[in-house]
Parts: sequence; C-alpha cells; structure tokens
Amino acid sequence: TKTDAYKSLDTSEKSAISYFLGLTFAKWAAQEVLETPWLIHLDRFSDAPIVLKGNRRPDLIGMNKSGKWGVFEAKGRTNKIKPELILKAKQQTQMLRTINGYAPWVRVASIVHFSDDILELHLEDPEPNESHPDAVDLDIPDIEERFLTYYYEPFLSLIENNHPSSEEVAGRMIDVVSFVEVDLAVGLDSQVRSVLTSEAHFSHRLLGHYEDIFRAHSENSDTTSFLGLDGVFVRLGQSWSSKYTS
Repeated sequence: TKTDAYKSLDTSEKSAISYFLGLTFAKWAAQEVLETPWLIHLDRFSDAPIVLKGNRRPDLIGMNKSGKWGVFEAKGRTNKIKPELILKAKQQTQMLRTINGYAPWVRVASIVHFSDDILELHLEDPEPNESHPDAVDLDIPDIEERFLTYYYEPFLSLIENNHPSSEEVAGRMIDVVSFVEVDLAVGLDSQVRSVLTSEAHFSHRLLGHYEDIFRAHSENSDTTSFLGLDGVFVRLGQSWSSKYTS
C-alpha cells in the first residue's frame, strides 16, 4: 500500500518509483507466470540496428528456459490505469516482428499501479502472432551468448570484486556477498558462476542442461530469502521485517 512517505513525494519522485516498480514486477511476472528467468533492457544491445524511435520501442526482451524469446513492456503508474495506456503498451510489444528470425513466443504488457492505494499488477498480451505494421526485425549474432553475458555481468562483477562466502541454499551452493550497511546479501549459484567463467559457449550449457543446473531453485522455503530460476540469490536481513519497519 502507499505509505505516508510515498504520498508526500512530488510528482517526479513518484514517477521514478513507479518506473522501477514497473520493471521489478515485470521481472517477477516473467519468472513466476511465464517461467522466463532472464530479462534485460532492449537498449543493452545499443549497437544493433534498431530503427524504432522514442517511446515506440518495448522496454525488455526475455529468454525462457527453452531459449525462446519474449517481448515485454513494463509500465508503472501512481493511480488507476486507463485503457489507452494498456493499448499503447501492447502496441510497443508488437514493434519487434522477429528476434533472430523467430517470432516472439509471447508479448506482454505489464503495468503495475495503485488502485485505491493497493498495489496491483495488470498483465495483457496482444493477439497471438500479431505485430505492428511498422515492426522491425532484431538480428544480433550470437545473441544468446551476449544476452546472458549482459544479464550476469553485474553479479559476476559483484562477486569478483568482493569477498564472497559459500552457503548452501535449497540444496545448492551459493557464492554470497553481504552488505552490512543495508542489511542485505546478494549471491549467485556457484555452478552457474563456474559455467559462466570457465566454459566457452556457456549459453548452450545453461540452456541445454537447465533442469540439471537449476533443478532445486524452486524448492527454497525460506521467506527471508529468494533463489530465482536464474540462480541469483537475495536475502533480506532482520531490519527489513515488518516487525521493525511498521
């Protein structure tokens, strides 16, 4: 729900929070609803010849466990959403006709908003296999390798530039870095890290042996931590509990 601190912010500050809420919940929905572990900004492929301009292009592209591509538009709003916003988001997902020759298996307009001060997530997709008349094709050599490199780059850098500990979580070994200042720990599955740093063409390994490498990630029952389908681990410290923040 909206807190008094949130309500006291000015419009530009609320817009910034809404933007990040939009991205966060699009990522959550991709994993929990569509079993798509990996999402990154389309703008990350800045060298690709994408001719879409301004706010017509979608925010994110995602890859599921089978290596199929999805297109996502993530929006966040402070109040209730209007039908024209949903239509615009759906149209943005239709602006990519194909990704390396294949039509996306799913297109998702993801809009998080407050309805009567309660946070809600609205998911909607356009008609199947439908693209916009002005849609473009995205063609990037070795896209799976580059995509996963970009995705895991921040986590590998985080671990390599700090002093990680090794912990067992849900039957998996995790390399974890703790941040005392914010009472938060972030980690990466040790086996995933090993594949990324020691094997050539690691995308084939991660996708081809996904169920083996990531097999236990959905079994974590600890409510203070989260182990994603991508092997990324996050644990909240005691100060994050509602007991201490309410």
